[in-house]
Amino acid sequence: MFITWTPANFHNHPPTPNIPARQQEGLEEEDGPLRRPDGRPVTPVDTKVFQTTNRVLDVLNEGEMDVAGFLDALSWGNPLAIADPRTRQARTQLTHSD
Repeated sequence: MFITWTPANFHNHPPTPNIPARQQEGLEEEDGPLRRPDGRPVTPVDTKVFQTTNRVLDVLNEGEMDVAGFLDALSWGNPLAIADPRTRQARTQLTHSD
C-alpha cells in the first residue's frame, strides 16, 4: 500500500516536494512563482501541509523514531498502541482512507 497522505480528506492534496525555507513563506523565485511537479503553482495549503509534515518529522526525530518505525507501531507493531483508543482510531482512519 502506498500512502500519499494520512488524513482521510487530504488524498486530494498530496504532499509537495521539499521546498526551501524562502519559498515556504510564499515568496517567488527570481524566475517566477514556485510550481508543483505537475506545473500548477504552489498554494498556501501546499505550504501549510509542508510545514506540518516537517513538524511531525521533527517530533519523530526527537523521539528517536523514523517514519517506518512510527507506521509499524501504529499498524499493530506495539502492544500499547494496539490497545489505545486514540491510536486505534488513527489506525482505522489510515487503513480505510483512499
